[in-house]
Amino acid sequence: MKYNKYLSRMKLVDKLIVLALIIGALGFVVFFFRKTETISIELKVTEQDVLYANSAAPSWFANLFKPGIKTKDGLGRTIAEVTRVYSYDEVHPYNRDPSKKALYITMDVATTYNSRTGEYKFRGTTLAVGEAFRISLGNLLVQGLITDIEGLDNPYQEREVLVETVLQETYQPFAETTGVDDFIVEAINEGDQVFDSEGSPVVTVVEKRVTPAEKNTFDDRGNVYLRQDPRKNDLYLTLRVKANEINGELYFFDNLRLQINSAIPLHFENISIYPMITKII
Repeated sequence: MKYNKYLSRMKLVDKLIVLALIIGALGFVVFFFRKTETISIELKVTEQDVLYANSAAPSWFANLFKPGIKTKDGLGRTIAEVTRVYSYDEVHPYNRDPSKKALYITMDVATTYNSRTGEYKFRGTTLAVGEAFRISLGNLLVQGLITDIEGLDNPYQEREVLVETVLQETYQPFAETTGVDDFIVEAINEGDQVFDSEGSPVVTVVEKRVTPAEKNTFDDRGNVYLRQDPRKNDLYLTLRVKANEINGELYFFDNLRLQINSAIPLHFENISIYPMITKII
């Protein structure tokens, strides 16, 4: 009775304010206490504009990431946590830039799942491979592309393949001469390896073979002869490469195609070389 009497004395504005407060409280409860599902995603860190997805992160920035970095919501609950950091120097077929790294971050994120659409959302962003993603992890602003989501079929199959290569320098004043100098040959040995950021070998030299380089010579009549060059050597390397296979094609490092007649960048501890692939076993 008293409750009805009190309501009858309330003005319309007061009733609207009370109704708004009730709706706001219900919305707060639904938003902050809704059921979440934690899934793992992989993110390739890029420049701010994801149109430059092939760009790499500066080395100083990549080195700031460690497993265990977290993001929390307004109630102090962890909504994102880094579980793995994977990186290596940015490589191109004929170029290495140690000031930049290809950086991949795996993190657990608290998501909401829509059973009708089969989609996961994180802070309003639909999680899908190829989707741009932005998040603050501690004091680090991360921007990039989602490359993998837990539960999706990964099209990549990891393989180890043997690759035969040859290192023959031809960029010299006299193009008829091939081969490399002795100090290059001596700097590479069987068992040498290229490692990723987790210390796992991605390339291993399993066999090294050296032969004298050959050059074209000419006599006074214009006849051409093939002779050994006493100053140069051809270097043949057989490599064991950790690669990913998709649809019959092989990729390594940051999605570089592994194919015959293309260079494979090898960045050892004391030397970088780019031998040509002659055979894939």
